[in-house]
Amino acid sequence: MRFSYDCPAGGNPLSIWGTDVYTDDSPVCVAGVHAGVITLAAGGRVQIEIRPGQDAYAGSDRNGVTSLGFSTWSGSYAIVTGPAPDGGAQDGSAGAAGAMDAPMRMDASVTPDAPVPDAAPPADAAPRD
Repeated sequence: MRFSYDCPAGGNPLSIWGTDVYTDDSPVCVAGVHAGVITLAAGGRVQIEIRPGQDAYAGSDRNGVTSLGFSTWSGSYAIVTGPAPDGGAQDGSAGAAGAMDAPMRMDASVTPDAPVPDAAPPADAAPRD
């Protein structure tokens, strides 16, 4: 499934985990900057494709954003460009409200044409270092 996010200009380079495939709690717009699709200064549209969790996520420095490595995580997404594989339109879109700062949370309700949920990690979540 694919979703598009309209990322506002002037975003903050928050923490992300992964390279090419990101943990699903990484802020989508920051991952879009890391992938070279948009810039923090200008913002723009980022399209993601939902992927299964990975056993490991590599960190890297790209486009002024440092992503962190991480071990096993239950859900992922990848930044994609171009039309959906079937040639059709993307599955849904999310507006700019909180898009740069909010992580993509698979446990939150993200529906087509809905704003990105402004979700924080659970209070009992273990810190990632």
